[in-house]
Amino acid sequence: MRDSSASAGLSTAVFLHKEAADPAVQNAQLSVSFGEKIEAGKIRDAWNGLLAAKALLRAGIYQTPEGCVLREAAAREMRWQHLDWTKDDREGIPVQWGALLASESAMSFALEGAPLFRGVTIELPGGGTHLLLTFPQCLLSEEEIYRLLSEYLAAIDGQAPAYETEVSASSTGDVSTDWWKEHAKAAPFTLALHPESDALRTPASVSHLYQRDDSRELHQAASKLGIGLGTLIQGVAAIVIGRLGSSADFTWLSNPPCASHLLPTPFSLKGGQTFSDWITAFELDEQERATHAGVSLPGLLPVLGRRAADYPFAFRSLPAPVSDRIQAAQPRWMNFDAKVMSRPLTPVSIDLHNGSRVSLEVFYTSDRWTPDQAGRVLDRLLSAIAAVMADPEIKLEELTGALDTDSLPAVTCVPLPSSGKNFEERICDTASKLSTELAVQGEGEAVLSYGDLLSHARSLASYLKQENLAEGWVIAVCLVPTPWLPVALLGIALAGDTCVALDPEAAREWLADKAASCDAELVICDSRTASFFEGGSRRVLVIDQHWETIAAAPVFEKIGHEPKTSYLLLGTESDPAPTIASLQPDFVGSVLKESIARWRLRPGSSIPLNFTAGTGAFLEVLLSALASGATILLPPSASVASSFAWNPTHLRLSLLQWRNLLAELRRGSVTLPESLRAVAIEADAVPADLFTEWLTFAGEEIATHIFWSPVSNAGLGIRSFVKGGSAATLPATGFPTPGLSVTLVDALGRDLPPHIEGEAVIQLLDGDQEWKIPAWRDEHGAFYFLAGNCAEADIRQALGVLDAVVAEVDQRRGAWVLRKSDALPANALEQINGMVSPAKKMDFVQEIDLFPLTPVGELKVSALPTPARIAKPQPKSKPEPSPAPKAAAAPRVPEARPVEPAATAEPAPQPAPQPVRRDWEPLILLSREPSTPNLILVHDAGGDPAVYDSLAATLRGDWTIYATAARGFHQPDSCHEAVEDEAAALVRALVDLDPVGPYHLVGYGYGALLAYEMARQLREANRPVHYLALVGVPPELQGGKVWLRSFTRLFSGQAAQREIPATPAGEAHLRATRAYRPGPLDGPAGVILGSDQGRDVENAWLNAIPEGFVERVTSPVASLLDEPGVKRLAVILREWAVPSSDE
Repeated sequence: MRDSSASAGLSTAVFLHKEAADPAVQNAQLSVSFGEKIEAGKIRDAWNGLLAAKALLRAGIYQTPEGCVLREAAAREMRWQHLDWTKDDREGIPVQWGALLASESAMSFALEGAPLFRGVTIELPGGGTHLLLTFPQCLLSEEEIYRLLSEYLAAIDGQAPAYETEVSASSTGDVSTDWWKEHAKAAPFTLALHPESDALRTPASVSHLYQRDDSRELHQAASKLGIGLGTLIQGVAAIVIGRLGSSADFTWLSNPPCASHLLPTPFSLKGGQTFSDWITAFELDEQERATHAGVSLPGLLPVLGRRAADYPFAFRSLPAPVSDRIQAAQPRWMNFDAKVMSRPLTPVSIDLHNGSRVSLEVFYTSDRWTPDQAGRVLDRLLSAIAAVMADPEIKLEELTGALDTDSLPAVTCVPLPSSGKNFEERICDTASKLSTELAVQGEGEAVLSYGDLLSHARSLASYLKQENLAEGWVIAVCLVPTPWLPVALLGIALAGDTCVALDPEAAREWLADKAASCDAELVICDSRTASFFEGGSRRVLVIDQHWETIAAAPVFEKIGHEPKTSYLLLGTESDPAPTIASLQPDFVGSVLKESIARWRLRPGSSIPLNFTAGTGAFLEVLLSALASGATILLPPSASVASSFAWNPTHLRLSLLQWRNLLAELRRGSVTLPESLRAVAIEADAVPADLFTEWLTFAGEEIATHIFWSPVSNAGLGIRSFVKGGSAATLPATGFPTPGLSVTLVDALGRDLPPHIEGEAVIQLLDGDQEWKIPAWRDEHGAFYFLAGNCAEADIRQALGVLDAVVAEVDQRRGAWVLRKSDALPANALEQINGMVSPAKKMDFVQEIDLFPLTPVGELKVSALPTPARIAKPQPKSKPEPSPAPKAAAAPRVPEARPVEPAATAEPAPQPAPQPVRRDWEPLILLSREPSTPNLILVHDAGGDPAVYDSLAATLRGDWTIYATAARGFHQPDSCHEAVEDEAAALVRALVDLDPVGPYHLVGYGYGALLAYEMARQLREANRPVHYLALVGVPPELQGGKVWLRSFTRLFSGQAAQREIPATPAGEAHLRATRAYRPGPLDGPAGVILGSDQGRDVENAWLNAIPEGFVERVTSPVASLLDEPGVKRLAVILREWAVPSSDE
């Protein structure tokens, strides 16, 4: 095994491990009781075999200048000890056990030497053998311990573990630290404990274990709020601890959702908010934090200028105990018991163990808190949780009541180091350091150094401050691309005024209207644009003509105020204002950081300004280049290639600009400069064949990014692909621009896997706007958004052309095609219209060399060439096409060649073979047992009752079992087209079978929806449904608003779903889900979810069934009706039928 970089979780754990120093705190211990007699030799041999097979367990942990790495250590045996306690006094065994634990945990490990385990086997009175393992707790998270124990038990049963040659890579999100620097500003305080101490002593703890019913109520309370249980408990804990320190804003450490390592978490507890509003906002923050959890704590602290000792408080959200999970997943080991014994690596930690019985444990060091104080903190936490469950609308300040500080621990709020400057200060710092480097390069003498830029911008800022001593102007800027442009934008920012950049190519009337719409007090223009504003009512400053006056103003080193708004984006004549048109200073700074990190802009880089003022792309390129020390190139024309003579290192393009560049590369009219290192494409959809062709030109050295920005006028994409060097992966969720949340999920709410159609949920974090767009991901990690109009893809498929757009000009729909040198086939229009739907048929197909673009790089529809004569499509009502009309030859347009459809007769269609029709049998008897209730297994989307054969065989003896069959399964031409109608028909058949009840229903997949609807109809008719089990598929309720997710994707061949036969019944059930609008279900019901179904699926069921409860299994949902998942499913169904004594 080569050296492997440690994950963020392992790097963080190793860092805290070394900070702790005390072996008793550093080490974790695993106590295992097998519940049956197993020889000690077999226990040791199975574990040794597992150590030899797992790359992580064979590796030592080394610290290098680049960070923490894993390296395979020289083979050596693990240290084992065997103790015989069979003849010892039973009453004395607990004392011996405590002494053994203490002695083993007190011995440290050298992290470089694997295997990092010590083992003890103990023979106990009665014949049982116990296992104790000691290891550094940084080595394994609780999730990894569970997976390891699962394989260990399989090894004991004789199954050889799979051999690993490399440590599996794990990604928990973006590794950029720039986001965290902005994030740290939200709460620049921490809570300090007294007395202060750098040494971490062995902590003690107090704990509380909730009963099963109380735990279920906790889960339901979190579900009703639309949050996770970890978010709920952490939020309440933060309020309790924050009140101890009388702090409204502070930061502690916690693990983000779906991550195991600790990272800073800021809180703002300002009064006046209800708990439900506050915790909902906190959940959004947690989701954002999770997408940036690829960074480790030791990698982040230097960036923030902080130490681990600055964060004495931590909250850890941990999974269910390993014993519960093992017993649920493997009934063979129902008597198995294991306990992980570890201590947190911070002075105070609140640990939540999720599961069927929720537990809370408060760890504390005795030098900071007394046992009585810790107990009172836990009591207050439990009381606050109860208050939130009783009234989620409670005010934050009412949660903890009066503080009896005499009996509670001393906690104070202290400031943390600052973590950054605003964007204009960052540009000034860059300019000061790079004063002799070029900031701007244009034609001829149009060049400007960073030193001159800073000097001129400060002069302009001082002049503006002198002319207006109020709180700030709104200043319009209308400048052609010259070095005066960055001077004006930076000078306005330094003056604390609001800048409105106007398109200098626009009409005079448009400019006057926009200047009036934003109430601009001043217009900065140049000699070329000054005439646009002559005779107007607004003050005009011609910057190149009046520069001597501007430069004479006394220079202010620091401008006193900051604007509430830095920039207003008004768009251009051809493109409206973007989604976010008002840019605040913090937002601008965060966008610049993200852009610089994404494109890897550095001093010495150069990037052309190919966009017109008024757009976010214009500001993003100009300001990002200045903040990074790069050079802005001002090309002589709008063509992207016009800047290639200056050897740009970076390009930022719209989709159409990129398509035109690709067409020029294809024809050989241009070549990419050797200096080019990165290309950023703001795209709505990037066809896979075009992207593949692009990579042949871009090669290995050019990094390509596809992204979406909410401040630009183009696109519905996000950054998708990084190529070059060692970077080649991105997470399935991301924040491509600060302030924007993009989550790509499949039908079950999980990260979108390759080649599976899913959905992109795009949200503005500072508003209520949200978009949902179909999306998929290729094997490289690139995301492509599938546009609603797929005609372009159909054209590529029909003709094999490399690129095309579809648009409508003068009420005529056409396809414009970019091609190689080959001519279009004569029947191109016929081929295209044979592929597209009738509503999207083309009137003509047109071959062009390049797409006409607006100044912001968007398609200029009005400039698309059209053929002189357009052949109209034939009426659909006629079976045979009519002859083409005769007409005189029209003059040819040089760049336009019309294509006529060929009038060919189509052969008469042959009748399709008719399926065999049988009588419909809605209820099929699978198993009969005298004196047992009827259990109805409701059919899946295929309609075939045979899918339940394995489950029925497993349940035989407990019920008389019937399975339903779809009418379309027996009568393909009479399929039910609505869930409600099919459920009503099955209810009638069920009542005919058993008029009285009670009724017992189980449904899997589509059958869960049917069973849900059947139970609803039965209960509305006051018929008793005593047993309802729903397996797998989440419901999608309207909730009085809009659907949260479409049902149609649940049965569209997703990886997690069972394959649906392409039969009339299956297709009818797909159509039925599109129209189904289920209402809430009263009464109890049980929901069984697979291991690959997320928390949102659980929340959807619990929102639909207020009295529902959820059970999870470790098998994927698609395999629950097959071995071995069906056995666990049967166990749960039996348990629900006969409640256990402790329920």
